[in-house]
Parts: sequence; structure tokens; C-alpha cells
Amino acid sequence: MTDISSENLKPEILSSPEAGASDNPPKAIGIVLLALFFFSCSDVASKALTLSLAPIQIIWMRYIFFVTLIVPLALYMKGPSVFRATRLNWQVVRAVATLCSSLFFTTAFQFLPMAETMAMSFVSPIFVTALSIILLGEIVGIRRWLALIVGLAGVLIVIRPGTDAFQAAAIFPLLGAACWAMGMIATRKTSFGDDAWTALTYSAIIGFIIISMIAPFFWRSVTPYNMALSSVVGIMSTLAQVVILFAYRLAPASVLAPFSYSQLIWAAIFGFIVFSEIPDRWTVIGAMVIVASGLYIANRERRHAQEIRRKILSGS
Repeated sequence: MTDISSENLKPEILSSPEAGASDNPPKAIGIVLLALFFFSCSDVASKALTLSLAPIQIIWMRYIFFVTLIVPLALYMKGPSVFRATRLNWQVVRAVATLCSSLFFTTAFQFLPMAETMAMSFVSPIFVTALSIILLGEIVGIRRWLALIVGLAGVLIVIRPGTDAFQAAAIFPLLGAACWAMGMIATRKTSFGDDAWTALTYSAIIGFIIISMIAPFFWRSVTPYNMALSSVVGIMSTLAQVVILFAYRLAPASVLAPFSYSQLIWAAIFGFIVFSEIPDRWTVIGAMVIVASGLYIANRERRHAQEIRRKILSGS
């Protein structure tokens, strides 16, 4: 799975004061779909690497590309001001949460099919809603509570606890989704003072420092094939995050968020072609339930945001 983006879009969705600076939804949708394809390429390469490398080692190599590509680009785009974080504590929380999310999702790829892992990753809007109540003091109505319950039912359909199909490894994508949700909450906390380039820069630097301290304890020998796949992981995921950043400048999140679920299609396609994985009917049904729940929650949040804007503009 990807960064904040595993990401909600599994790529990193970054709220920014600059977002929506222009309005070109068709172009933005095309860019988002391209970014999700890049993220899916990164995911399939990560899963292939889990056959020979430890997940922490894979993430470390990914962060090498992340930090060496993002930091110079951010400095070019914003200059030294990119390091001026108004809420540094939340930037740290965001960086740690997205790093943990990547680790959990990569670990999940080691044990679970791609489509199943991706389906469970999309419960993150449920966690975002729950954390918004605790950390942001948001009020959630009965309809959104019902949507949360439906989403959780979808998760149970996918993992089927108590049956022979259940795997304990199903906890990893759920933990990854929870960490991603925490990263989204931190993004909300920082979005009004720090732009997306600042968030990307701190995610890259802090994540790289932390993972570099841990990776030596899990190191395995690396072959040229491993290095080639690691290049795909690092370049594709970093490129996707930059591409999606521009998409969110062309259209609002409420327009683009539903297209994040196209990653399920790519997961199923790549899982079948590369790993001969065929999602069973319960995974498909559960995924559809989770997607329906996530779309409903996103729609309710969009309406809530519009209502707040109307009140602000009207001065009430």
C-alpha cells in the first residue's frame, strides 16, 4: 500500500491551501487514475519483493527514492520555506503514521492476495470518521454511524472470522488502514498552515530517518533483481504522489475521491497476471460493501463541508 496516500485515496491525499487553484475535473480525474496505476505498480513490485526481502527492508529502499526525489523537488518548487512547518508536532505524527501504514500493508502483501489486502485497506474512511470524533471533536450523525457499521460488516465478509478461510494476517491491512487514517487526521491538522510540499518533505525525511534505524536489524542479501524491483517501488510510488498532488490542484477531493476505488481493479488484474490470484466471491462482495460504505461517508463529509462553507460565506 502507499503513502498517505495508503492512503481515502491509497495514494497520499494531501489537503492544501493551494488545492483547487484551478478547475479542470476531467483532467484531474485522468491524472488521479494515472497516479493510482503507478501506485498499483509499486504495490505489485512490493509484493514480489516480499518473497525474498523483509518488509522493513523493502520500505527502507523505497524511502531512499522517496527522500532523494522529493526533497530536491520540493526545494525547487518552494525554496527553503518548505521546511517551515507551523505545526511540527503534527507533521511528525503524520510522517510516523504513514510510515507505519506502509509497513503494515507491505507485510500484508507477504501473506494475503492483493485484491483482499486492497479491499480491507479501504476501511480507512471508517477509521478517519472514528478518529475525527475523538481527536477533532466532530459530531457524527446516525446515518454516518450506520455507514460505519455497514463498512465493518464488509470487512467481516472479506476476512470471515471463525471459518477455514480466516487468516490472522488480515490484521495487517486493518492496522495499515488505521495508521493511514491517523495520517489523514494529522493532514487535516496541518493543512491550513503548511502546504502539501512541506508535508511531503517531512514525511520523506522523518520516515527515512526512522526506517534507517530499524532496517539493519532485518537485513537480507540483495540481488540485482531485488534492486530493480526496489527501483520500481520507489520511483512509481514517489511519482504517483507528485502526480496526485497536481490533480488535487485541478479539482476538489469530493470529485476525485470516488476514483480511488479503481485501485481495487488494478489489484485484481495485477494479482491475477503476476501471482495467479483469483478473488473469491466473498472478497468481491465484501469489497463492494466496503466501497459503498466509503462512498456514502465521503458524500456525507462533502455535504457537511459545503454546509460549513455556506455558513461562513453568509456570516451566520
